[in-house]
Amino acid sequence: MKLKYQIYLPVIISTFFVLGMLFGYGIRTLPVDSNSTWTKTSKEKRTLSEVIGLIDQNYYEEQEPADFVDAAIFEIFESLDPHSMYIPPYHSEMLEVSNSGKYRGIGIETLDIDSDIYISNVIKGSPADSVHILKGSRVLSINSIDIKENRWNADSLSHYLKDKDAENIKFNLDHFSYDEPRVVDVVPAEVKILNIAESFEIIEEVGYIRISKFGNDSYKDFMQSLEGLVKNDSLNNLIIDLRDNPGGYLQEVCKIISQILPQRTAFLTTVDADGRSKPYRSIGQSFFYIGNIIVLIDEESASASEILAGVLQDMDRAIIVGEESYGKGLVQEQFKLSNGGVARLSVSRYKLPSGRFIGQSDSLSFESLLLNRSLNSTGKIQPDFELKHEFSVNNMNIFKAAVEALNAKSIDVDFETYHLLNDNTDINLKYEKALVRYENDMVLKYKALSDDVINKSLELLNTKDEWGILK
Repeated sequence: MKLKYQIYLPVIISTFFVLGMLFGYGIRTLPVDSNSTWTKTSKEKRTLSEVIGLIDQNYYEEQEPADFVDAAIFEIFESLDPHSMYIPPYHSEMLEVSNSGKYRGIGIETLDIDSDIYISNVIKGSPADSVHILKGSRVLSINSIDIKENRWNADSLSHYLKDKDAENIKFNLDHFSYDEPRVVDVVPAEVKILNIAESFEIIEEVGYIRISKFGNDSYKDFMQSLEGLVKNDSLNNLIIDLRDNPGGYLQEVCKIISQILPQRTAFLTTVDADGRSKPYRSIGQSFFYIGNIIVLIDEESASASEILAGVLQDMDRAIIVGEESYGKGLVQEQFKLSNGGVARLSVSRYKLPSGRFIGQSDSLSFESLLLNRSLNSTGKIQPDFELKHEFSVNNMNIFKAAVEALNAKSIDVDFETYHLLNDNTDINLKYEKALVRYENDMVLKYKALSDDVINKSLELLNTKDEWGILK
């Protein structure tokens, strides 16, 4: 697909979603400032070296000095904020994935359903996708290892695949669309971790984009999703879902904000311990017109997610719906250590346009910039409309309608799956099981329409809000 825009801002670093909340501004590999108090004072450093030397030379059992160093560093970081961390050299593989946003594998996610292993997700562009492995496939065997006979679960399969980084892997799979099980060969290769989990027109004139993390190419992925939703270079209504998004790379969320706000708009400041500030302005070209915006957040929305929600709330550019956010307002920078490890340190705080800080409670009062709405200063992003994510009986009927629609299109829903809709299983698990079994956008869309938070958003887009943010 030919894009109608260009990516002007350079990519500095990418992130892995599991470590999203631990990321902030970026990565530095700079030496320690020679003017710092610690550098000037060598007594404490000598004492630490003396203790390690004494143990190494005199302790009755042989010890590994490197273990003491790691233990000391871990203890130091324990005394800091929860987001500063030490990554030892032996976790370099995890670090590489978190920095690159890529890993070597086949690109599947699995889920235990009853006594079977199902493929719950196939990453687009991955080796599994290239050989047409289908989401919802049941794994019968792998390299002639029978899953049930060996009592494997999803974790067993994951550990097995982790060691198979070069050889051909033979899957025996069953899927509801197959007449009989099929054997598929997959060769591991580089897999990119996706930033956009879902993107579709949820109802007419309303686009929906769920951002799972702000990793490498998040802006590019967001723009591609947006381009698939716009008509005549515009989109009247957009719901951006940031629930369960742990954050990620600051530069990526800033580029997305630049698409939404007018050029040269000051929207964020980072402030360090000495009071020095770094401003961020909207500098990107707005390639598509976006009208009304609603942002969904919950208690797991952190860091970069809170920046996007908080900035748009402060600027009266979006309505925020859901639960209050996580409250992670610290910027981390990364420093390489001589032992091959990495120190990730919180070096500054995020300050929103209204003057409030994310992650820092304040007794001062704050107002939005355009409409002078009162804003909370608890350190977390408080929704304009607070609503907990729940499902109801009426929503269950919506999902049943999706199943009936599948049947109407000659996509048979087996008795076992239909039975899941009427038992006492948790409704989230029901959705997950159905989505695993059926690779169909219709089920995904109906699931979204069964979400009370999304339904509230659609109601707001229809009736507008009391402040006039939604036109």
